[in-house]
Amino acid sequence: MVDQNIVEIYSAANAIEAYAVANALEAAGITVHVVGEFLGAGAGGFLLGLPIGPRVWVLKEDEGRAREILEQLETAAENAPELEESEEPEPEIDKYPPAELSETTEEPLFASTPSRFSILLNALLGTAGLACIILGIFYAIDNHLLLNHYSKTVQAELIDRALYSRWLFEEPMTNYPWSSATSGDAWKEYFWKTFYAYEVNGVLYTIEIDRESHAAPNISIRYNPEKPIDFHVGAILHPAWCLFIGGIFGCLVLFFAYQFR
Repeated sequence: MVDQNIVEIYSAANAIEAYAVANALEAAGITVHVVGEFLGAGAGGFLLGLPIGPRVWVLKEDEGRAREILEQLETAAENAPELEESEEPEPEIDKYPPAELSETTEEPLFASTPSRFSILLNALLGTAGLACIILGIFYAIDNHLLLNHYSKTVQAELIDRALYSRWLFEEPMTNYPWSSATSGDAWKEYFWKTFYAYEVNGVLYTIEIDRESHAAPNISIRYNPEKPIDFHVGAILHPAWCLFIGGIFGCLVLFFAYQFR
C-alpha cells in the first residue's frame, strides 16, 4: 500500500532523466525518491502493454514547489535549442588571432634585393658553368675526330735515347750582368730524346719523341691506317667521358650560381 503522504510528480523515460529531475528538486531542498529505475522503457520494460519507467516521488507537502521547478526545467529545455541556434558564439580564433599566426602571414613591405656582390658572383659562376659544358662538348668532338683519324693502335719499341738540355731563354743567363756562371745551369731544362720503331704491314717506321721523364722501353701509339707515319702518342679520352665530366662540373657550378641568385 502506497503512503498517502507521497505523490508521484514525474514519470521519466529512463533512469538518467529521472535522476536529472531528482537532482534539481534536491537542490531546491525537496526530499525526492526515485523508484523503478531498473525497469525503464528505454531498456525495454513493459507491463500489460504499458511502458514502465522510473518515477519521481516527493512528499505531498512539497508537491506545489516540485511542480513549479518541473515547469521551469521544461521551459529551459524548450528554449535551450533556440538560444544555441540564434546566439551561437563566434570562434575566438576569428576575433583574436594568435600572435604567431599573424606574424607568419605578415608580408614584408619591401622585397629584399640582392647585393652587387651576389649579382656579380652569380654571373661569374653561371658563366663558368656554361664554359664547363661547352668545353666538354668541344673536347668530345675533338676526341671523336682523333679516334676516327688515328683508328689503329700498335706498340713501339725503344731503339735509342739521349739526354739533352736547352735554355729556357734564347741565350744563357750568364750573359746577363746579374747572373753568375755557377747559376747558369739553373735556367736549363732537360729532356730525353727517344727513338722508337714500330711495324705496320711489314714496313718499319721510326719516330722521335721528346720526353721529360726517363724513356720507357716501349709505348703504345695510335696511327692513321692510310698514312702509318702519321701517329699520335698517348691515350685519347672517349668522347662520352668528355661530355660526362664537362656536364657534371657545369651542373655543379650552375647549382652554386643558383644559390647566389
